[in-house]
Amino acid sequence: MTERRTLPGFAARPADPERWVRTPETPAPPQPLYRPADHRRHAGTARTAQGRSVPARHHGRGHAACPAGPRVPRYVWRCAMNDTLAHVELTWIEKRIEHWIRFGSVAREQILDRRRRILSFPPDTVFAFLRWAANDFGTVVSCIDIVRVTAPGEPYQTVPFVRPGGESLLRQSGWPKVRLVLEAVDRIEAIGINPVDVAPDHWRHLHNRMLSGQTPRPYTRDRHHAWLRRRAVS
Repeated sequence: MTERRTLPGFAARPADPERWVRTPETPAPPQPLYRPADHRRHAGTARTAQGRSVPARHHGRGHAACPAGPRVPRYVWRCAMNDTLAHVELTWIEKRIEHWIRFGSVAREQILDRRRRILSFPPDTVFAFLRWAANDFGTVVSCIDIVRVTAPGEPYQTVPFVRPGGESLLRQSGWPKVRLVLEAVDRIEAIGINPVDVAPDHWRHLHNRMLSGQTPRPYTRDRHHAWLRRRAVS
């Protein structure tokens, strides 16, 4: 008779007891995230990010709030920082990025290209700076800043697109609040007062009342004359 042979199964004990001990496998050395360009098929010159084994960033689409063109060169800002003026960078890409000045006494204007320019304002003057940006889905930025230009040596706050900065009298974000500020400016102009000459305390009052959800007091001629006399004395 043919001897019956037992096939080794899952629970069968091997002939060599050493096979029961599983030796840990030697881990393979880690591979770099990106190989050098000369190891690739049809490779070109290696980029800077690949040389450091850092993955490069791929933007599917540009953010609408970022300027489409190059920023202002550094030497332009370096020259601007040497004087006492406050410089505001304005960008206008219709229905995408729109920066404009609602009111202010412009001392100098520098045109960079067809979409960008720099406006300069002298010390101790007030201007209103509006920023609006949108993408394919709607508005992403809607903001207004009313800033007083500080003199050299005075403390100041940083404001986007304003160099070096200024004293922030009012800052509101969101179109409903921006519209209320613009309506307040229109009412001041309706009584024959230039918003540039308005008392800075009124813009602070308007800012605080809007933050607390209260109705601000209107700016009248009597308050304006009182401010002009106080400024003349001081």
